[in-house]
Amino acid sequence: MLGNLSVRCPQGALQPAITSSGAELLEDIKRERRVELAFEGHNFFDERRWMNEDHLGFDVKGLKWTMAADGTVSNQEYTVVNRPWFERQYYLPIPASEVEKAPSMVQNDGY
Repeated sequence: MLGNLSVRCPQGALQPAITSSGAELLEDIKRERRVELAFEGHNFFDERRWMNEDHLGFDVKGLKWTMAADGTVSNQEYTVVNRPWFERQYYLPIPASEVEKAPSMVQNDGY
């Protein structure tokens, strides 16, 4: 069964050629992760790890639907919650119990 698949789809046929390098390659990898893991909950943590503030801290939007007397329907976008992104959010707080065990340890900024 797998032999038939390899005849139809030869080795590497589905893999794109790698033509970029350096910063461009890193951006290609980031884009591929966004596409491949779009609905698996990884994107927030990837963007935070990459310190990409442009993809973090966005407003939650909603739509208000209204129907006029003549039956026409319209909508208006509005902001439900404003979620700003702060520099301190790149790092998590160190648990107090860990800081107490090692007095030389300094808590992350903002916590």
